[in-house]
Amino acid sequence: MNKPYPWQEKQWQALQNLRRQKRLPHALMLVGQRGLGLDQFARLLAQSSLCLQPDERGSPCGKCQPCKLFAAGTHPDFRFITVEEDKQQISIDQIRGLQSFMQLSQAGAGSKISIISPAESMNIFAANSLLKTLEEPPGDALLILVTHQPGWLPATIRSRCRMLGFQKPEKKLASQWLLQEGYQQADELLLLAQGAPCLAARLSDEVGLQVFQQLVASLFALIQRGQRISQLSEQWSQIPAELLLDWQTSLLRDLIRAANGVKITRFENQSEVQRLQEIAAGVHLGKLFELYDQLIKLSRSVHVPLNPELLRERMALLWVQAFTS
Repeated sequence: MNKPYPWQEKQWQALQNLRRQKRLPHALMLVGQRGLGLDQFARLLAQSSLCLQPDERGSPCGKCQPCKLFAAGTHPDFRFITVEEDKQQISIDQIRGLQSFMQLSQAGAGSKISIISPAESMNIFAANSLLKTLEEPPGDALLILVTHQPGWLPATIRSRCRMLGFQKPEKKLASQWLLQEGYQQADELLLLAQGAPCLAARLSDEVGLQVFQQLVASLFALIQRGQRISQLSEQWSQIPAELLLDWQTSLLRDLIRAANGVKITRFENQSEVQRLQEIAAGVHLGKLFELYDQLIKLSRSVHVPLNPELLRERMALLWVQAFTS
């Protein structure tokens, strides 16, 4: 990918204007829901900053030596920090390593650039350590934080970054992009992905519409006491825990909307409106909010290397408790 997604053009041009004016901040925070391609945008910005011959729009050439090194993942002036395999959070050791890297002299003509994603995965010690770097940024280094949950980050971190927000594109634009990429069920996928095109593509590649429909059916059967918790493990095992939680919180938000009599046009899961309204009529609103809080807490520990079956059973149990009078 050597150019931003169509729905990222406004943000891309804003940054390119700042760069031409030599006013690009030392720390950026990219904020938006999951599935809008924020990691790809961050990487593209990093490559563009390291490229020797970016075009008039700021897109990297993909042919110069820095671009080749970047594509190979071996550029000496670039680092990507994320949660390590089998770990729960970004650790203080990772941030200390990043600080050491940023203090080194540049190997090439561009800046030293680092990406932290998802930034909300930093533990408190890592966040406090990063704060020192944000307060005293080294040279012209660029630090890019990607987050889908900015509220989980300390206010001191947020206040020292230039925020750049991303919104989901209009349905027509998102559908056109998906169709161009070869996804024939664009509208259905977008409904499942809450309008996020990259997530819609991932759902098609990794999960599929049929599996989501099975998830919805099994969840409603559980709520209506037509299925035991133990029966869900096999059905839900096909879905990554992260996506499973996303879908459940999406359905729950719609249940809360239904309980509050919100207009149907504001529902995320348009194909399930009638069933959601029927279920919401039989549950106390306070229990729905309690369940939502519990699922959000659970989502913060989704990367914990626990037994996946226990995690799925925990999700199911929370739903049962909410709908038990």
